[in-house]
Parts: sequence; structure tokens; C-alpha cells
Amino acid sequence: MEGDVIALSPLDNVMAHCYAKYLLPFAFNPNRGIKEVYEVLRESLSMTVAEMPIYSGKVHYRPPERPEWKPGQLEVRIPKRDWLDNTYPLILHDLSDEMEFDDLKDTGFPEEDLDGMLLLPEAFKLDLDRGLDVAVVQANFVRNGCLLGLGIWHSVSDAYGAFNFISLWASNAKKLQTESELERPVSIRASTIAKNNDRDVLTRIWRNEGGERLQNMQSTSANVQRLWRYLGLHHPSTVTRESAPDAKLSKPAVEQQRMRTCMFYVSARSFHQLNVDNGLSEADKKAPSITTNDVLNGLIWRCVMKARFPGDNTGERDMDSNYQIAVDGRMHLSASLESSYLGNVIFFATSTLPLSVVTAPSATLTSLALALRTSLDSYTVSDMRQSFGIAQDIADYSTLTYTFAGLSGATMNVSTTLQAPIFTLDFGPAFGVGGTGNLECIRVFKDELDQAFRRVLVMPMMKDGGFEILVALFEDEMNRLLADEEWAKYVQFTSY
Repeated sequence: MEGDVIALSPLDNVMAHCYAKYLLPFAFNPNRGIKEVYEVLRESLSMTVAEMPIYSGKVHYRPPERPEWKPGQLEVRIPKRDWLDNTYPLILHDLSDEMEFDDLKDTGFPEEDLDGMLLLPEAFKLDLDRGLDVAVVQANFVRNGCLLGLGIWHSVSDAYGAFNFISLWASNAKKLQTESELERPVSIRASTIAKNNDRDVLTRIWRNEGGERLQNMQSTSANVQRLWRYLGLHHPSTVTRESAPDAKLSKPAVEQQRMRTCMFYVSARSFHQLNVDNGLSEADKKAPSITTNDVLNGLIWRCVMKARFPGDNTGERDMDSNYQIAVDGRMHLSASLESSYLGNVIFFATSTLPLSVVTAPSATLTSLALALRTSLDSYTVSDMRQSFGIAQDIADYSTLTYTFAGLSGATMNVSTTLQAPIFTLDFGPAFGVGGTGNLECIRVFKDELDQAFRRVLVMPMMKDGGFEILVALFEDEMNRLLADEEWAKYVQFTSY
């Protein structure tokens, strides 16, 4: 039976259609059996979706008879069910005779050994016309551990929304193991459910705080195009799906190239040394204050561009390089927007420099960091709200073209969740080495986007102050990155 129907927000509707796919590996206490650990995960998951029921729904294209319908708009249909009394489906896959947790750990949980079609197959089904589960979950048990697969439809949650979901799941799992049944909730406050399902809050905030919008959305001025890019979109009057750069690529030529994904590790010491080696000079003191994150992005920008463009081809060197960083807007869009908001609040800040400058041996990482910081600081709250106004006023969400770095040109896109404290989460004494309740690491599955995007993901900081970076490049490019002495000075190869 259908319960609530939630129309997704403008920022949800401009997000690319895909599952964000996570693999969360745990060791688990050898004194606990698979059945016991599975029941903890299943019951705590049910408690979580009871409080955040939008994750129990199915995402569909919104039908024309709905109020304020637009082509390509999405909605979530939530079943009328009390998940405290009903068990949310959690697929169990026992691989304990085939895989051993410590072996995976010793080899760095290599992406190439983690087959998404085996560990989370439901997240590779992309038929929106029939409807898709907002969240697909599969508990894969290996010897002495669990590889917990989680897919969340990206139009419903960004990475920070997903973190809020995982955080509540961890809290509930620990409660089940450490609190008595009398302490467990028998119902969830209606106000809590309403808040977690609310996708009108961004529009209300935008209207209440000025409702800034462009006078002429069709203008192709540099500033208007910049505001469209802040949404991760091309202005529809300048780029169509047919004219997008990657549309000109030969599909067979692309398929002949192998995309290789590598995991890298930056230790706390290396991260500190990166800052020490690239401190601001006296001459730069009047410049914007850069951060270690800016220098890290400068390192990524230069080393990836050097790997992709190794020659002295004048035509290549004359092109611009665009570095696009995903920015969480929760702290900037409005002080009244809670950090616990589950939907998308992602904007994309783009920095542009000539490729010849980015890759020049004479260019310092500090100079690249300054360019990145200057670009990031140039985006104002007004820009963010005007970009939201564009998303609000888009007449057809089905024709959008994305600026996400594809395969053409010297562009790249970086997503970072460095500050998301996921490694502090505690799933309770059944999980983690020594019953710490902690995750071992995070992995993302190779998927249908691998042949369309070169990906760079900066992972959350670990308890030791280090963090991992996922980089996906074509094989020849990856070989050059692995051989780059500047990259290797700060970044350690972990696994393929």
C-alpha cells in the first residue's frame, strides 16, 4: 500500500541518475556467529528506516498528474509500513568459504577483487521507469568479517546525507547490543519522520531569505554560465547532449582503453609535510589564506594533469584545465539549514588555469593552491542562492548536460568527504577488531560510470590522521602517475 509521496527538491532533480555505491568492511568478533551479526544489522537497519522512511521508498519519475509537474522530475513513494514492527529487507550472502577478511585486509581491500555485481547487484539496476529502491543493502559475510554493501540513489542523498544514514544505523546497532529491550523505542515521533522526509525545506529557506533568481535564465553571459556550472550543469543554450565534448568520442575507441582504479594513502605525517613544504611565502601574505586541503588539491590537479598530458603537444598545452570540486552547501546556503538534512546540497566550484601553467615545473603547489582558494572564495552565498533559483526554475530536468569531467579535454572532478567522521562510528562490540565497532575502510565499487569518467575521491580521515584517495585513470595514465616522484613523495600506493 502506498503511503507518502515525496517530490524531490530542485537540487535532488539536477543530480545525475546513479547509485552511490559503498562497501563498508568490518571485522567481527569471532565469538559471534554470522546469524547473530546479521540479525543485529537487520534489526538496526529496520530501526533506521523507521526514523528515516524516505530510504525505504522507491524512486520514480513523477507522473504528469502531480502538482507542479516537470519532465524528468523525480519522486519517492514510501510504503505505509511501520518498520519497528516489520523487518526491512537485508540481503544475506555467505561467502565465508570463498573469501577471508584478513587476506583482503593484507592486500588493502583491492577494488579489483571487490565485484559489485556479486556484492551489491541490485545497485546496478537502473530502470527508473519501473521504479528503484532508494537504498539497496547486502550483507556479505566472509571468514571473520562482513563486507556491507550499501547503494543509495544519488538523487535522494548526497555523501553527507548518506553519512547521516550510516551514522544512525551504527548508533542503532550499538544500542541493540548494549541496551535492554525496555530502552528501545516503540515508536518514532511524527515530527522526526516529517523532518527527515521534508524535501521542501530548501525551497522554503530560499524564499524566506530572499528568493534570489536570475532575471534572464536564457542569458549566456559569463556570470550566468558560471552559476549554471555551480550546479554541475552546462547552460542549455551553449551545450546540448549532442554537442557535449564526449558526444564526439568514438565509443569503440573508448572501450579499447582500460580504466584502472587505484587506492592511495596519505599518512598524517605526509599530510603535515605537504603543508610544511608548501607554506606561503612573504610575498603571498596578502593573498587569501590557503589550507592544507588547498595544497592537496593542487597536488592532485598537477599530478593527474601531468599523467594525462605527458608530451609537449602545443595544442594540448594551449588548452585550459578545469578543476571542479564538489562543495557541501549545508554550512553556506543558510544558517537555518540543519547539517542533518538528508538530501542533496552539493555545488561545484570550478577553477581554471592554462594547462601549461598547471603542469609547468616552475609552478609551485602553493600557486595552484592560491588559484583554487581564490576561486572557491569567489563563490558567495548570493551565488549559491541564485544557482538554487536556476535549479528551481528549470522547466525540463530530462535534458540536462553535466559539467562533470568526462573523457575529453583537460578537465577533472574531485569529490571529498575528508571531514566526514565515519571512522569514529561505533556499530557495537560485535564489530571491529577487538570489538571497537569501527569500520576497517571504505571502498566504492567500479560501475557503469568507469568508462565515462576519470574519478578522484578523497576519502574520510581515519583515526590515525591519514586518509585514502581513489583515482581512476586510463592504464597508461595511471602508470605515469605511479611513476611520478612528486606524487610519491606524499602519496603511497595501497592497492589496485
